[in-house]
Amino acid sequence: MQELKEKYNNEWKDLTAFEKAVRLHMAVINIHPFADGNGRVARLIMN
Repeated sequence: MQELKEKYNNEWKDLTAFEKAVRLHMAVINIHPFADGNGRVARLIMN
């Protein structure tokens, strides 16, 4: 999560809010360890 936070603050700083949201959502889905529930956790974090 720390690496993701650094990407969000540094590498993605020039992206639009929508582009950041999409990348953040996909990144959380990819690192979440469960086969089911990834989308729910990502939406919870996004909200």
